[in-house]
Amino acid sequence: MRIAVEGIQGAWPGDNPYQCDQGYNCPPPTITLDNYSPIKDRYIDVGAGGPKSYTFTVAAAAPWVSLSATRGSVSPSSPETRVLAGVKDWNSVPAGTTSTKITLVSKASGERDQTVVVTFTVTKNAVSGGFKGAILSYSRGSAFSSLPPGFVEGTGVVSIEPVHATRKTEAEGTSWTEIINYGRTLSAVTPWPHSDATFAPGSGPAL
Repeated sequence: MRIAVEGIQGAWPGDNPYQCDQGYNCPPPTITLDNYSPIKDRYIDVGAGGPKSYTFTVAAAAPWVSLSATRGSVSPSSPETRVLAGVKDWNSVPAGTTSTKITLVSKASGERDQTVVVTFTVTKNAVSGGFKGAILSYSRGSAFSSLPPGFVEGTGVVSIEPVHATRKTEAEGTSWTEIINYGRTLSAVTPWPHSDATFAPGSGPAL
């Protein structure tokens, strides 16, 4: 059995230079998640470390961990399978950063059982009392919101739809219009009307 977790190029067990900065004596693999992440789970790939077929089980030490599968198999015709780990209910997770264990055990004919433990670290954030911004009450097709909603970091990213811009400027009759349902979420915006007008740097329409 070989385990590869999301965000790391190495695989466990074995000394692999991609497992950690030192490239040797690396700790068990770790996956992380926070409650503001737009992607609600992390993956663990279970693959073949040799030609033998084997079965495996997956178990989490904490009751709030969700697993897409608790058992599976790997064979020459199906050399890899993916298990997703997430959080069932954030209300049951302690505030701040918490770590638990996900244990994978493989069984193959004529071989000793093999165990790999994955550390699952989750961070339960809370918006501070002084956080500025409106509750997200924007409705599709309405004008640009006068007070943008508050956006909170998740997984190291702050994602803001352009229609929620805090400030916009127009120039020489060119303004901004919303394109509903365009893009990954909510909508997009574009200068309108489209024209061949040119502007000096810093003088054109802007968001």
